[in-house]
Amino acid sequence: MRVLVISSYYAPEAAGNAPYVTGVCEQLAARGHDVEVATGFPHYPWWSRQARGIARTEQISGVTVRRRTHYVPSRPTLARRGLYEASLAAAGLAGLPATRPDAVIAVVPSQADAVVARIAATLYRRRYGIVFQDLMGVAARQVGAAGRTRAGGAVGRLELSLARHASAIAIVTEGYRPYLVDGGVDPKRIVHVYNWAEYTRPAERRELTRQRLGWAETEVVCLYAGSLGYKQGLETIVDTAAQLNGDSLRVVLAGDGSERASLLQRSVRRGEHVDFLPPSQAGRYESLLEAADILLVSQRPAVGEMSIASKLGPYLRAGRPIVAAVSRESETGRELSRTGASVLVEPGDPKAVARSIRALAGDPGRRASLGASGSAYAATYLTRDQAIVRYEEFLAMLSPPAAAARRGSGSPTCKL
Repeated sequence: MRVLVISSYYAPEAAGNAPYVTGVCEQLAARGHDVEVATGFPHYPWWSRQARGIARTEQISGVTVRRRTHYVPSRPTLARRGLYEASLAAAGLAGLPATRPDAVIAVVPSQADAVVARIAATLYRRRYGIVFQDLMGVAARQVGAAGRTRAGGAVGRLELSLARHASAIAIVTEGYRPYLVDGGVDPKRIVHVYNWAEYTRPAERRELTRQRLGWAETEVVCLYAGSLGYKQGLETIVDTAAQLNGDSLRVVLAGDGSERASLLQRSVRRGEHVDFLPPSQAGRYESLLEAADILLVSQRPAVGEMSIASKLGPYLRAGRPIVAAVSRESETGRELSRTGASVLVEPGDPKAVARSIRALAGDPGRRASLGASGSAYAATYLTRDQAIVRYEEFLAMLSPPAAAARRGSGSPTCKL
């Protein structure tokens, strides 16, 4: 099949959903599909353009990537987010190929991508599907500034309308299903797909990474590695670090995002108990995770069904225990409960996070047990081969009617 994927995030971006979108596209290309991606220029999690230009087409691991320029807000407020989405829609439409695809796929968290997919499907007279990495209607109500309730209602209505008209829906967690079904989406068109944890060999040994970063072997290093954005609620981690001062514990925030400057300022006010590191590329990122002793996850207390933390796969692969300041009713909380690799505490409670970290720091045996459970879970459920089977099912639902008829009659067809 000739597949057109519309996504606002793509390689070389290494945070958020970009690694998963990139991985799926490259796997489809490796299986013989002609995959084109309509996307923008790299900008996340930095919230600034990382390359110049207006239009560019390039080949990345067998995938044709069509980039078009768009607006990037330095700080994504509610109003700026609206302008950002509008510019992404314009960029997506400008990046549509002249060649007619067999299927169109949009990846949400950017609702603009779903809008472009529906327009493209109409222009090409093809089916379109949506991969929901996040639910933007819920997100707009839970996270934002004044007016978020009204905005959330409008975003939610548009989101459900686009989902109802899609031929297939892919969800990365079962928690999204009730919202979509209650919104009128046919449950038979919903497929549960997985964000697999692609294994990348660490670039250096644990001892060398700790030595390079100045981490003593006697220290217990607690690491958060990922996007430093609003919904992560990383103020909790900064305040936790102040609680741990003098306990031979080191707290590290590695990454970039819209809240990095404010988190750094908060750390200075609390006494500079947090180390800040820049984002790491593949290989170095895995080295960083394995060099830590405890991995941290945080979400703002209001965040519930909205999204599942994208860092869970790499965290579990690293084989380190996880302390997660997330709601037990959130999708991240539910997923972590299934892994047996984590200690869950209430979000927004630095004292509770500090207590859990101290308990793990003093119990190496439990740290090893939790870490082993996480790596075993990743090896069982988060492998590429298992995940791509679900994406095959999703893609088959988008086949042009003629191709579907050929499959039904036993005629030769391209098999994933």
